[in-house]
Amino acid sequence: QELIRRVAQMETTVVIWGESGSGRTDFCRVLHQAGGRRQGPFQLIDCAVIPEKLLEAEIFGRPAGLSPRTKGPDIGQLEKADGGIICFKNMTSLPLALQSKLVHFLDEGGASSGNFGSNRASARIVVIEGSSLESAVTMGRLLPDLYDRINIVTIEIPPLRDHIEDIPPLIEYYLEQFN
Repeated sequence: QELIRRVAQMETTVVIWGESGSGRTDFCRVLHQAGGRRQGPFQLIDCAVIPEKLLEAEIFGRPAGLSPRTKGPDIGQLEKADGGIICFKNMTSLPLALQSKLVHFLDEGGASSGNFGSNRASARIVVIEGSSLESAVTMGRLLPDLYDRINIVTIEIPPLRDHIEDIPPLIEYYLEQFN
């Protein structure tokens, strides 16, 4: 709880990693609710489940005239998260070209980068991964430049088997939620 409170008050990027099922996404939501951006939107984008051809438009939006649904531009998740938090789950699944575009976005202080306009978006970035990012950099799945920009605060969520004393409060919480 102390860790969540301290990190929530920061405005920096956060990397949350741990095994599948360890509560990484829940931790991200709690971080949003406890922080100064709680009134803003919470956007979650799972980079591993969106087809590669759609990822760029999903993240950065689509300029006017290229959207089959509307006459104006479709805004991306980054712009939708303006004033809040955008949580990138499985960022290491992003193609390197999109990672480079995200580096540009971060370097420009939130300016929408590239061909998708010049709207500004101020969103806190939280990254959720199943393992530490150092190995992804070593294996060439994460750009070192992006790693340097997002790896400011890192939180490892241990698996429940490593802290079984938390099981009774979790049982009480879920019983209350589902009754």
